[in-house]
Amino acid sequence: MFGGKTQTHKYEYDVDNKNTVYIDALNRRIEHTYDENANKIQTKMPNGSILESVYDSADRVIGEKRNGKDSFTFERDQNGQVTKVKDHVNGVERTKTYDKADRVTSATDSRGGKIDWTYHDKANSKTEKLKEQTVTQGGYTNKVSYDYNTLDQNIRVTDGSQTYRFDYDDQGNVRTYTAGNGSGSTFNYDHANKIKDLVVGTSNSILLSERYEYDQAGNRTKIKHEGAGGNVTETNFVYDPINQLLNETLQNGTSKSYTYDGFGNRTSVKVVENGKETKSIAATFNEGNQLVKFGNESLTYDANDNRTSDGKYKYTWNEDDQIVAITKQGESNAFATYKYDENNRRIEKSVNGQVARYFYDGDSINPLYETDGSGNVLRQYVYSTNGTRLAMKSQGQTVYYHYNPRGDVVAMTDQNREVVATYEYDSWGNVLKSDTKGIAADNPFGYAGYMYDKEISMYYLIARYYNPDHGVFLSVDPDPGDEDDPVTMNGYTYGDNNPVMMVDPDGHWAYRPWGTTQLWVYDKRTTYANDRAVRAGIKGWAESYSFNFMGGGNFVSKLGPFITGASKGWKQSKTKSKVKASQVKVGNRKGMQSVLKNSGKQAIKAAIVRGSKAVGVYGFAADAGIFLYEYQKEYKKAYINYRPKKKKRR
Repeated sequence: MFGGKTQTHKYEYDVDNKNTVYIDALNRRIEHTYDENANKIQTKMPNGSILESVYDSADRVIGEKRNGKDSFTFERDQNGQVTKVKDHVNGVERTKTYDKADRVTSATDSRGGKIDWTYHDKANSKTEKLKEQTVTQGGYTNKVSYDYNTLDQNIRVTDGSQTYRFDYDDQGNVRTYTAGNGSGSTFNYDHANKIKDLVVGTSNSILLSERYEYDQAGNRTKIKHEGAGGNVTETNFVYDPINQLLNETLQNGTSKSYTYDGFGNRTSVKVVENGKETKSIAATFNEGNQLVKFGNESLTYDANDNRTSDGKYKYTWNEDDQIVAITKQGESNAFATYKYDENNRRIEKSVNGQVARYFYDGDSINPLYETDGSGNVLRQYVYSTNGTRLAMKSQGQTVYYHYNPRGDVVAMTDQNREVVATYEYDSWGNVLKSDTKGIAADNPFGYAGYMYDKEISMYYLIARYYNPDHGVFLSVDPDPGDEDDPVTMNGYTYGDNNPVMMVDPDGHWAYRPWGTTQLWVYDKRTTYANDRAVRAGIKGWAESYSFNFMGGGNFVSKLGPFITGASKGWKQSKTKSKVKASQVKVGNRKGMQSVLKNSGKQAIKAAIVRGSKAVGVYGFAADAGIFLYEYQKEYKKAYINYRPKKKKRR
């Protein structure tokens, strides 16, 4: 309870401890139905929409339906690999081929285009190390090759005459990076592998030189920027005890302060410039943590908790809770429309009649290239094997990305190493400065490496759209958080209100990158599947005990310490008996939130949290062995069979 207020969420379960009913704080009801093999076959949403999944005899998804109509159907080979997807919503077919080692070797799209992959194989074994990737779209062809060191680290990416190089320290962190035009970055890290300083530059100039300081919780508290002539400016950050950002002071001295309620809602924003308050905005939220008032702006939502209107736009959503159209207030016709694939990725955007179609790098969330409505390639992107976006190619030219530790695009250079774009952002992603020329003006990526839709001033984060001015998502989190942490349970907050340190590339889960900078954490072609595979591995481990685990915490931010500390220890979690119905009152950090509802997703989170907290403290052997075994076993299974979850909330 906070300020006399309590939010109550209700859950019901069947005899197999599967969640059958969820009722949110606004008394909106979601019902789930399962088959005899415990596969979820139907979800009834609050607005009455029916979402169905169809399975084969091996419990693999072979179809999805919306309100009784086919949306996607899947064909699989004898190993369970998806070989064809029929997209009945958009009239598109996609195919994949595989080799004998179940590695994808090609992908086609009926909109035009083909992507081929080859791999580095050893004498007596197959590997997952990508060797070459070839894109063919009409008369356009492009080949990129990849090389590795003896530790299987990607050290070189070759795109025609352009070569990108990586050098690593003893901990596996990227130490130096050289772009295809000869510009590059140098990184230094502290004993905890947090980036200590960064220099980005060319042979002619320094684009970025920064040093970083952190508090005991690992939050970045200060950035020292060194400019031309040795001029030093600072950006400073202040956090509350649960790591929410309270204040940021920008390089120019502007101060931005934020307040929150006990449920993680950002209730005010105040801006002070030159010692005078220039902006003060109060935000009001309803019992479902939905932003309903932002200054003088009013906002509304539908029964499925999607924003339907705000001060600028009206939003239209499909049965799967995806935005399909945006209309300006006062107008009747949509100026922007959108289409999505079976993985919840946007495959087409039309703004005022200008069409952009997106083709992704395998199963990843990275668009590999874009075309217009006629199939002409507009832009292609070059990536490292772990998904770092290195360059953009357009109109026969190439421009190169340069990042800060959060993954913000701070500058772009051309083939002559001349700066053609510079950007500045506040902590929430509001664009403070954008100075571009040439083809760099069409660069769609910015803050945290996210795709920025400048026509609506929002970021597209795959599962959801994020408004940096409001500091919240437009729709509720499809992967709700942990019962002992109301901020993660909020449903709409961005980055757990710590946008300095947290990122959320796919809109499903905010996490704090570990081991190196944000620039190098994305896994090429398998990022999207890998995130799910990790969860599946932990789930397999947890279920080997047939326990429900008690706990909570942030999933991915604690995964690194858990894995690296696996040999040091694990404290057995307490268990709770199965429950058929429970009430969780969000807002009491030590009370009802500790109730876990099933051994599925919540057990995954709890297992990681307990493991993370115990790293280096409690000894164990068998538990670590089980974890590692199940992780490896489930990884491949999830990679082959898992597709992004789109059904909302439990």
